[in-house]
Amino acid sequence: MHARVTRITTGPASLTDDLLAFRAAVIGQAQASPGYRGALDLIDRETGRAIAITLWETEADLHASERARKGPAGGGPGAPSVETYEVVLRDLPQQ
Repeated sequence: MHARVTRITTGPASLTDDLLAFRAAVIGQAQASPGYRGALDLIDRETGRAIAITLWETEADLHASERARKGPAGGGPGAPSVETYEVVLRDLPQQ
């Protein structure tokens, strides 16, 4: 399994709206992509920082989702930073 980690910094007052806009733009598209296995959103309301993690079955699925992702590429203050990782431990009980 592989993960894309997107770090977002915004103002604490606009964090919820910014995160909802990001979620609407990214998660809907991710859910329709082959190999999508879930997502986590982590926020710190005091600082305005957020981390969005999407999980992918294979590295190829992750890279295919990157190519399909829409939106401007990198750059500028406040732009999201994106990193990818191999998941070596996953302990998320099924609900």
